[in-house]
Amino acid sequence: MSERKWLILSHGFNMDGRAASLTITDKIPHLINAEIEPIVLSAVTGKKDTRFYHHQLLPWGPAGLRFDLRHLIAQQYGRGLFYRISTGFASLLLSPFILLERLICGLQSQWSWTPAAIFWGYICIKRFNPELIYSTGGAYSAHWAGYWLKRMTKKPWIAEIHDPMVFPGTLPKTRNLKFWAKLEGMICREADLVWWFTEQAMLSAKKDTRSWETKVK
Repeated sequence: MSERKWLILSHGFNMDGRAASLTITDKIPHLINAEIEPIVLSAVTGKKDTRFYHHQLLPWGPAGLRFDLRHLIAQQYGRGLFYRISTGFASLLLSPFILLERLICGLQSQWSWTPAAIFWGYICIKRFNPELIYSTGGAYSAHWAGYWLKRMTKKPWIAEIHDPMVFPGTLPKTRNLKFWAKLEGMICREADLVWWFTEQAMLSAKKDTRSWETKVK
């Protein structure tokens, strides 16, 4: 067990063919070579890594739960008769709650991975005492969880952002896009280091958060 540990929040960790997965899984050997032990929280949609602590979390909202259950059942049993029956039953059972969630929340289904990541992330921080929190995606839910864990534990936080969250000059009209714009500001205010993968993503964030002190790598 290494004395140095990083808590990694990655919704799409170890998902074959997904760019958001490759950007973090390709870094794992380098972290291990640097004697940094990853503590990974991810969704259930990828493969479990047995080299270190890797906890796969189900989302706490009905829409996200339905989406992830489909992948989980397909991984375990294939997409045959059992898959069609079980996923159909789950969809029927969750449908009224999904409708209620959309009316009240108005965010993409991945939002509900955030409370699960906050809950287990806090437990992991108390158990393993990592030196920092590293959120990556892809899915904005990892950054939202990183924001709250930073606020709760005062641990340093690195946010790795792949694509523009809000394009410059675009007025967010939906509740989901308005939240993305708000979250981008939260990242720029609270993260100790923000790493944008593209020039456009960085320029978008700098333009939309001019009134905040932006930390750029």
